Amino acid sequence: MAMPAARGLFHRAIVMSGSAIRLTDRERAAKLAEAVLMELGLSRTQLAELQMLPFRQLIAAIRPARRRSAPRRRPCSTAMISGRWWTARCARPSVRSSRTAVSGDIPVLVGGVKDEMAIYLAPDDSVWERKLTEDELRARIASVANGATDRVLATYRKLFRSDPLRPPDLDPDGFKPPLALDHARRAQGRPGRAPVWLYSFDWETPVFGGRLKAFHALDVPFVFETIDAVG
Repeated sequence: MAMPAARGLFHRAIVMSGSAIRLTDRERAAKLAEAVLMELGLSRTQLAELQMLPFRQLIAAIRPARRRSAPRRRPCSTAMISGRWWTARCARPSVRSSRTAVSGDIPVLVGGVKDEMAIYLAPDDSVWERKLTEDELRARIASVANGATDRVLATYRKLFRSDPLRPPDLDPDGFKPPLALDHARRAQGRPGRAPVWLYSFDWETPVFGGRLKAFHALDVPFVFETIDAVG
């Protein structure tokens, strides 16, 4: 939607659980790519060899490459993969790709699922078996909340009706997917003023005793009417 070269190739768009308002800038992406190549023992001129590698080997190289590349920092508002592709650049953090005139006349549907992270937390036995203690919860939040652990816990307890130690049921009157909502608001300000809709997919799958609830990508087969084709 921010690539001039794609102009005319699509007339409507759906952003499903993918409202990445901030993306990696070109400089960091290049450093990470170089680190991955180094981890694989390849150079940037060995494209053919890179294409022949098993995907598991490629995936395995990413984590150590991230540690090798520059420390993670707050990314810029829009990614510039190439100057000829993206209209927005990282030099101005206030620039937003959703405001570009490239897709200003494209109707957009933005949304996500109610329990986005449930599938990613499923491998964690403490979460899956509902045995996460209060102390363990606080320790996990403290590792990412930058000193705001108490405020984060208080906010979640206000927003969610269920016990915050468990995968929560969202309060439909008090919460909407924040990134999707932010994305939709920004899209409303685009030149061209094309319509913008917001959705929340709340239906919970009964598989695994309902523990996964409305997890990431559960909405996809409903959109494409492929419910009978999936496992």
